[in-house]
Amino acid sequence: MRTKGKAPVLESIRLKAVALFKEGMSRQAIAREIKVSTRSIYRWISGYQIRGISGVMSKIPLTSSSYLNKKEIAILKNVVLRCPKEFGYCSVYWSALNLSDFIIRKFGVHFHKKYIYRFAKTNGINLNKRNVSIRNLF
Repeated sequence: MRTKGKAPVLESIRLKAVALFKEGMSRQAIAREIKVSTRSIYRWISGYQIRGISGVMSKIPLTSSSYLNKKEIAILKNVVLRCPKEFGYCSVYWSALNLSDFIIRKFGVHFHKKYIYRFAKTNGINLNKRNVSIRNLF
């Protein structure tokens, strides 16, 4: 779990740990002084040794918003109203896997199959077979 605090404060703690390590202090002693786990010290120093300063900088947290913009979502909504057979799929209904595959092919964005239903529901795309509006099946 991430330590609570603002990114600049956390980065300064990590940089202090790296500086102490460069001075020759052991990882265990650094962990006691900074009051963090030894595992964190190992991770920070390893990140620094592999990637340099960027290895200890805070990562931008992921958001729950999709990686598709509004225009792409509008295109997707229009596509879902059409039969999947028009796009090379075998079924007459859009499934989560078909939709996910279409998004990858068309927009280059990957959604894990676990989250495709949530994405669809959030953006007003209905994948439920029983509530599908009349479609041209042939």
